Amino acid sequence: MSVKVLDLAQGSDEWLEARRKYITASDMASILGINGAFRSKKKVLEEKVHGAPPLTEFEVALFARGHEVEKLLGPKMVEHFGMHLEPQVWVDEDLSIMASLDLYNAAFGVVVELKNTTSLPKIELAEKGIPWGPYRIQVITQMMLTNAKIGFLMMHNGNTGTIITVPIARCEKTEALIRAKSKAFIKELRSYDDTL
Repeated sequence: MSVKVLDLAQGSDEWLEARRKYITASDMASILGINGAFRSKKKVLEEKVHGAPPLTEFEVALFARGHEVEKLLGPKMVEHFGMHLEPQVWVDEDLSIMASLDLYNAAFGVVVELKNTTSLPKIELAEKGIPWGPYRIQVITQMMLTNAKIGFLMMHNGNTGTIITVPIARCEKTEALIRAKSKAFIKELRSYDDTL
């Protein structure tokens, strides 16, 4: 794999442009057709070719709340894990996959994805130690790119303010599927857009 860390601030214009160029870890559930994915594979393809439509006021508010929670949780997670964790952006040029890591520690091989939700089904699954399907795929994609040993989903329950921690293990079968589907998606995308 041709993997590297990009010097991009998450949320910057350069980061947004990179998200258009690469398959993101959060796109992967859509590309795999995972139940509950944010968008369809077709929608991801259209957005990569034509650009994403502007966010609605609701989406802007939702993402702003998520970023607020990440800023609050980040230091708590550093304290919780007892290690230095920092956000990073990784890319695999061969697979054309980009992963924006909320928190990462290379020495310990740990990826942490922070989520804020009020969705009872997602919360109930997390309370049982089961990550919601699209979140699981996102974290496995992040672990695959960074070669992390373990991933954690840290979910902030927006209803109660509690934090639920769900460990996510690497899965060779899922990683093989991610590799195959990303290559097929890029091939399909190139038939529409010769700029990649």
